[in-house]
Amino acid sequence: MPSFAQSDGLYGARIITGPRSVFLRLALGPEPVESPAVTVLRPDTRFGDPVPDVVRAAILAGAVEANAALGTALHPQRVEYAMDNDGEATLLRQAAFGIVARLAERGEGGYDGHDGRG
Repeated sequence: MPSFAQSDGLYGARIITGPRSVFLRLALGPEPVESPAVTVLRPDTRFGDPVPDVVRAAILAGAVEANAALGTALHPQRVEYAMDNDGEATLLRQAAFGIVARLAERGEGGYDGHDGRG
């Protein structure tokens, strides 16, 4: 079950699925940024983190998919993340989709909390 929290102007999502986990924080804006800044909050010392281009591509793909599905225009401007055992960055993509969807569906005021959709 994803959990969501907002702080310091960033929208966050945490997903834990047994051996894999991800924590993602995004700054979002109305215009796309070709290459949002990527910051690793806590390196994955066991499996290593993917290169920033893989992370960036996963985040952008999740946001594009959510924007297309929901008719929104929320684009990652800055990315901060920590993950364990997600070398393909699939959970990062899901988290990016979840952040955009959560904002589209609930707005800023209803952003924080848990989502039972998984």
